[in-house]
Order: sequence, then structure tokens, then C-alpha cells
Amino acid sequence: MLKLKDLLSVEHSESILSGLKPDEKFSGVSIDSRNVSKNEIFFAVKGENFDAHDFLNDVFKKGIKTCCSK
Repeated sequence: MLKLKDLLSVEHSESILSGLKPDEKFSGVSIDSRNVSKNEIFFAVKGENFDAHDFLNDVFKKGIKTCCSK
């Protein structure tokens, strides 16, 4: 089981977390909004071809917790 604070430093995470606690636990990490599971955290990543921020509404509808930054 992963903890969010294990993925991000607290100093950096405060600027991009949306209501998440550093001790919150997750079973994994995903950057693909189509395949993210309920107990994973979703990181919205902007790439060459896609900007995952465009799919955040879909992720929120699934009840997935997110961590995103532009």
C-alpha cells in the first residue's frame, strides 16, 4: 500500500494536492483516466498528444482521488 507522502515531498505536494492528506493510502498510481481503479490516485499529466486535465471530470465521476498540476 502506497502513501501519498511517499510519492511527493510535503513541501511540493501542498501546492498541487486537492483535499488529499499526506498519510492517505493508495493501492497504486495511474496516469490513464480510462484504466484508473478506485483505490489508485490519478496524476493528470500533460503530454505531447494529450492533456489528462481534459479528462478530470471523468475521473471525478468515478470517485477517484486526483493529484494534478499544470
